[in-house]
Order: sequence, then C-alpha cells, then structure tokens
Amino acid sequence: MICSIISFLKIKSDSKRWVDADVTIKLPFEIDILSTGKSDFILIESEGKFIVIDCGFYENSTKIEEFLNFKGVEEIEYLILTHNDKDHIGGAPIILDNFKIDNLVQADYEKSTVQYKNYIEAVERNNLQPILLHSNIVTDINGAKITIYPALKENYDKSNDYCIIVGIDYGKYRFLFAADAEDERMKEFIKENTGTYTFLKMAHHGIYNDEVGNFLEAVSPSYAAITCSYFMYPDRKLISLLDKYKIKTFYTSSGDISIKSDGENIYFIQK
Repeated sequence: MICSIISFLKIKSDSKRWVDADVTIKLPFEIDILSTGKSDFILIESEGKFIVIDCGFYENSTKIEEFLNFKGVEEIEYLILTHNDKDHIGGAPIILDNFKIDNLVQADYEKSTVQYKNYIEAVERNNLQPILLHSNIVTDINGAKITIYPALKENYDKSNDYCIIVGIDYGKYRFLFAADAEDERMKEFIKENTGTYTFLKMAHHGIYNDEVGNFLEAVSPSYAAITCSYFMYPDRKLISLLDKYKIKTFYTSSGDISIKSDGENIYFIQK
C-alpha cells in the first residue's frame, strides 16, 4: 500500500511507507472536502461520476459552484443532505438550480428556518422529488460501493440525531461520513456493526460528546478530517481522543482536503 500525505505542497514524512506524489495526480477515485468554515461540502468522484454530501452555508454558494464547475461537474448521481441545518443545506439552492440531480436524498423531518424554506422552494421550482430516507440505499457507482444509512427513529430530541451517515468502499479502502451525529445516532450506528474504516469525516465539526470515544473504537479509522474554522476549533477533549487512538487528523481550517485512490494506493493532500 502506498500512503502519501501532502500538505502545502510538501510531504510530511512521519512514516517510511509514505512516498512522494504530485499534487496534480489523477486517480479514478477522489474525495474533496472544501474549507468552508464550520460547515460541510464534500464532493466524491468515481471515474467521472459524482456524489455530493451536504452543501455548506448559503455564504459558501459561490465557492461551491465555482469548484463544481472547475471539476467539470454537470450531473450529480446522488446529492445527499444529511440533515436540515443551515450549515449543511444553505448552499443547496445553487446546486439544485445549476446542476442535474439524479437522486436527491434527505432526512425525513422539517425545520423552521429560512435556509430550509429556500431549499424547499428550490426543490419545487426544479420539479425534484426528494427521497425521504427510511431504509438503507446501497448502490455501486463505477466501482465505489455507496451505502446511505438513515436514522432509525421517527423522532429525536436533538435534530442532529436525524443525520444520514454515508459509507463508501473503494478497493482496499473504506470511508465514513458521520455528518453531525450526536450521542444517540452514534449509538445506533455502532449497533449496526458495519466494521472498521480507513477514513472518518468526524461528526459535528469536532464537538465532543460522551459517545464519541466508543464511536472511534468501533469504526477504528487510521485517518480523519474535521470541518472547522479558526474561530470554532474542535474541542480539546476530542483532539486528545484522536491522539490517544493515533488517528492522523486533517482540519479544513488549514485548507481544502483531497483524498485520491486507485483502490490499491491512497494519497491525502491538503492545499
């Protein structure tokens, strides 16, 4: 296995297994996690087919649209909105208005916010019918196995526990995107016993909760990313846990993150 980490165009050589790699390297599978502050926008490409997980704040709309155009995106196989908070659906209207969406997936609950209202209006004017997720979706997109896991209950005390969690298997590697899952949602997912993962997009921008240690033990990632800003940095208790489990962690406060793989080799690049 080749595992490379490139940060600010320089190799971090913590391990002899990491080898040099050009940041422009093109491989068939790529994950891009944009630096959009305390919000999520994730683009996944598998041999020219695209998946988007969450859409950031409304204020991120221009950056998101420019990035999708730069990547040559015209059609999105799956747009997955993990939950209805403004930092995950705020940029949805610009995507719905400007790109072809084959499958729009969302958590089945409503929210009384301007951002949710704007999202619903964009759904209606584009004649889309969202999939209100109640059972797993499992699909293959050019060799990437995508599993979309809904929350298991109809009602939760915390809106973040409605979160959809997404798992992707590609070649030797497994990737997990935990949205903003809180204690109850994490407990549910642990009970599903989906195995361990190479990489974890940490839940809720690095906010600590009482279940996160058990969650990290269950999914056992080697690498993680936290979507955060300099102004709202992850909790110290969480950072201590990541250090305890020796999980190499990237922070979007330091720039966009790209993960590239051909199924045998994997590269982590931060710009």
